[in-house]
Amino acid sequence: MQENNIILIPSTPVNYTIGSIFNNFFVISNTTELMEENDVAWDFSNVSFLHPFLSSTLALYKSASQKHIECINLRNNIQAYLDDISFKTLYNASSENAIEYLKSFNIKSYIPICHFKADDDNIQQHLQEIIQVQSNADKLTTPLSYILGELICNIIQHAESDQVFLFSQYLKEENTINMCIADKGIGIYSSYVRTGKYLSEIGDNDAEALKMANDGYSTKNLPEAENRGFGISTSKKMLVKGLRGCFYMMSGNAFMMSTPYNEDIYLELPKNIEWQGTIFLLRIPIEVRPGFKYTDYIE
Repeated sequence: MQENNIILIPSTPVNYTIGSIFNNFFVISNTTELMEENDVAWDFSNVSFLHPFLSSTLALYKSASQKHIECINLRNNIQAYLDDISFKTLYNASSENAIEYLKSFNIKSYIPICHFKADDDNIQQHLQEIIQVQSNADKLTTPLSYILGELICNIIQHAESDQVFLFSQYLKEENTINMCIADKGIGIYSSYVRTGKYLSEIGDNDAEALKMANDGYSTKNLPEAENRGFGISTSKKMLVKGLRGCFYMMSGNAFMMSTPYNEDIYLELPKNIEWQGTIFLLRIPIEVRPGFKYTDYIE
C-alpha cells in the first residue's frame, strides 16, 4: 500500500461532540473518494474508541464504495469491536437461524450492523426487543416501536429499496441508545422527482428536498387527511421535542440535524460526499421525561 493512499482515522472519545464525529465521517469519505487509486487504507493506529455514529457510517460507506478499502494498524480492542459489530461484512439478519444467533446479543451493549428485508416485521420486532433489554429501556417500548416502524415504512414506500440497514449501541456513559437506520434506495430528492411533486420548491437541491420531507410534505397521492408524509416529521418531533433526543439525517449530498437546543439545520455537502439512499442517526435518551405522551406527537 502506497503511503499517499493511507487515510489516518481519528479517535472519537465518548465525550466527542456529535458535530465533530460527522465532520470526521465527511472528511474520511471525501478523502477516500478523491484518491486516484482504487486501493485505499484506513489507518486506525490513533483509534482507541469509535463512536457508534462513526463506526456505523464508515461501515455503510465502505460496503457501498467502489474503492477497495483495507483497515490497517488496528489495536486489539478495536479489531475485536469491528469484528463483533460486523464492520467488514454486514450481518444478514434475514438469513436462516439469524434470530437464534441474535439472542446472544441480549447481554451485550450493541447489535451487529445488519441488513434485513424491509417488510420482515418479525426480525424488526426481535431487534427492537434486544435493544430494549440491553439498555433496560422498558419505558421506550411504544415510542421506539413507532419511530422504528415509521422510518422503516418510509424505506418501503419511498426508497424503492427492499433492504433495511440497522445498527444500535447503548452507551452507558451517555445513558443513550445510538441508532443508525439506513437504505440504499433512490433517496429523498429522487422520491420527489419520481412523482413530480414539489419540484418548483426543491429545484435541484438535495437539502431543500430534505427540508420538505422533514416538514411533512409527502409524495403520496392521497387525500390530505390521509397524507402522512414520509413519517419523518412525526418521528423527529417525538424524538427531539418529546424525548429530548437528537435526530440526524443524510440523503444524497445533504445533511440535517435536529436537537432540543437549536433550530433544524440543513447543509448541502460537497459533491464528493454523497449517500445514494437515506441514513437516519438517532440519539435516544433512556430517561423518559415526566409528562411525555407519545400520542402528542402522532398526527
